[in-house]
Amino acid sequence: MNRIGSLVFLLFFSLNVIAQSSIQSHMMGHSLMDHASSTEQTKIAYWIHQLALEAGHVYESTGQFGSVWDFANFDPQSNWGSPGIIGSWDADVETYQDADLNNFMFTAFNYVQDLPPDEVYYTIGSSVLAASERLVDSVKLYQPTNDIFIYENWPDMAAFTSERPFNPTAAEYANYNAYTNGDFHDWWIDLHDLMMSSYPSYNIRMIPVGPVIAELMSTAPYNTIPVNQLYEDNAPHGRETIYFLAGLATYMAIYGEKAPVTYSIPNTVLSTIANNYTTIIDDFWDYFVAFNDANGNNRVFVNAPGGGASDSDNDGVDDSVDNCPNTSNSDQADYDTDGVGDLCDTPENKVVIDQGVLFQNDAEGILMKGRNGNCYLLYIDGSGQIVAEERPCPE
Repeated sequence: MNRIGSLVFLLFFSLNVIAQSSIQSHMMGHSLMDHASSTEQTKIAYWIHQLALEAGHVYESTGQFGSVWDFANFDPQSNWGSPGIIGSWDADVETYQDADLNNFMFTAFNYVQDLPPDEVYYTIGSSVLAASERLVDSVKLYQPTNDIFIYENWPDMAAFTSERPFNPTAAEYANYNAYTNGDFHDWWIDLHDLMMSSYPSYNIRMIPVGPVIAELMSTAPYNTIPVNQLYEDNAPHGRETIYFLAGLATYMAIYGEKAPVTYSIPNTVLSTIANNYTTIIDDFWDYFVAFNDANGNNRVFVNAPGGGASDSDNDGVDDSVDNCPNTSNSDQADYDTDGVGDLCDTPENKVVIDQGVLFQNDAEGILMKGRNGNCYLLYIDGSGQIVAEERPCPE
């Protein structure tokens, strides 16, 4: 990359960081993201869009239905849509690679948590983890700058209540919420840990939608709401209120900010929720800020507002694993494999003169100071072309 190329890259990346107020998202999931009903308000994209409009942000999205094993075969489609929301990608006119996306979100079925995420799932032939890894590999191949979010949904309710008629008792719902915040949540944490281990340099984050809603509904005054006012069946497909809460949580996670308190909630959302909107915002935010992994890195936020993981150079790689934490280098290139990224690595001083030929042994290139006072590394790339990259000058 020449100097002009470096400046273009840095300018692009700076714009990309600022553009957290502009989300172009593609989702792969099922009806706990996008539930077909008589209203658009049972889609999380509807609520994310409403909140983004109130905050003065841009939100564009599309998505597709299927299982994580379907998604792993990677046949991306743009068959989700909602009136008023601009599609982030139109598969009829452009390839997935050509789409201008910066956000990707996927989820697994809500009944596969009976086996660990890295164990082959019965007759399917692969684990949820293996399918998720194949999916992420494909996404990163075609959309390398995308932030990736694992959308933790809420579990199937069939084991906790009967379907006919659907009218769970308060005790049944309490048990259901305890499971959502217990073994169900632990399964998703295990999946996230395994994914972060497989891809330490990727921005793979997790949105604990189901647990944050379950925790809310386990406290007063929300624990007095009849369950059949929240869900319509034991799948369980939610009513408008549940998808509002799911959209609210997702908005805060992907934009990395609290939802706008000025938003006027429609009367399709239960009054107990609407009347406590600002308190719920704070509750969700506090939950997300405190949701860290074993190393203290935040699981939700890309840039970790309020604590947790940090990314000093805003290159999308946490400082804890960044090989050049104070200089933006999203590719983490390390030519000499010394653990220090190329953009902040000073070449080793190894020069050999053999029969009048100057040869630099086991080093990236030659560091020279330009007439402008800045230093540049000159090297020959894989195509045999001489390349100059700006680097820190030796002290």
